[in-house]
Amino acid sequence: MTMANAIYRAGTGSDYPKISGFPMSDSKLKRISVHLLFWLFYVLYDTMNTSWGEHDYFDFSQIHKVWANVPLTIGVVYLNLYGLMPRYLYARKYVSYGLALVVVVVAYALVTRFIGYQFWLLWDRQHAPHQYLVEPKNFFVPIRIARNSFRLYPILALTMLIKVLRNSYGKERQLRIAESERHKVELSYLRAQLHPHFFFNTLNSLYSLTLKKSDRAPDVVMRLSGLMQYILYDTNAELVLLEGEIAQLKNYIAIEELRFADRIEYSFQSSGPVERKLISPLVLLPFVENAFKHSLSHELHKAWVTITIKVTGYHLFFNVENSIAQVNTAQPHQGIGLMNVSKRLALSYPGRHELQIKQEENTFSVNLKIQLYEEG
Repeated sequence: MTMANAIYRAGTGSDYPKISGFPMSDSKLKRISVHLLFWLFYVLYDTMNTSWGEHDYFDFSQIHKVWANVPLTIGVVYLNLYGLMPRYLYARKYVSYGLALVVVVVAYALVTRFIGYQFWLLWDRQHAPHQYLVEPKNFFVPIRIARNSFRLYPILALTMLIKVLRNSYGKERQLRIAESERHKVELSYLRAQLHPHFFFNTLNSLYSLTLKKSDRAPDVVMRLSGLMQYILYDTNAELVLLEGEIAQLKNYIAIEELRFADRIEYSFQSSGPVERKLISPLVLLPFVENAFKHSLSHELHKAWVTITIKVTGYHLFFNVENSIAQVNTAQPHQGIGLMNVSKRLALSYPGRHELQIKQEENTFSVNLKIQLYEEG
């Protein structure tokens, strides 16, 4: 039996060889590369902006203002991202975070101003501004200290914004993964319930034939073997070929026909292109099994089941109707099988299916519309 391949999931990539005893994974290498590129662009931009300034020429004497402060700027940014923000901001200690950030910014301004003084006085005294030489007390002028912190604000704000957006995206992604895993576990549980449900019902059918020593028992065993193989092995994928699912419907109907040829009339019609169309496994079969089970469970003179499948574009229209004895329609019968498949449809086709189950005086009907997937 040909079946669709399970949806492929790529791995996270193998680890890089160890260097100096430390393993370098693909994700870590990518992260380090992104950080290095970010700081490279920052240094280039700040160098160009500072060295050109308001002039029409490149002033090499101004490069030190950037390069001398780059290590300190990087240190403050990472202290904020991986120290202050996790400890105070994420813990909603906003006042503590604000005070800590002010202390860090003031310290940054003092240190960068000190670095500037040392450069002019020790390494480039001939180009030093006049106030640096004759008025060293200007070092502690508040407005000039504050001005030294101005270059920190844009990079601090930008990195904070990136961090917040990245964390927000990461949380949303983790929630989506957790929800997806929960759905997979629930689907596996529902499928595990469905397998013995089919097997017990079909084995009961075989048992009744062997008691009667019917010649049809070998044919039932052969078809049952194919059905069991499909359920046990071919339905492990998330999606299977629609034509394979329809083939198993016919297989199941043939088993029921062998059992109850003298008690039931059935009609099966299928139209439309089914090639390369994909569907979740064992979505249609429970409705057919339910129709035969309940049409034959009552003392009817002649039971009947009608099954219609129509494929139009990427939509599947599935209708099952069966006869039932007159029962209380205020309490429609929906067994474990129907509740199970209804939950599976809600998980596998959210917003992509419509299911109507109706019970009237002598008729039980199911109408299902599914938006199909395509192979490849």
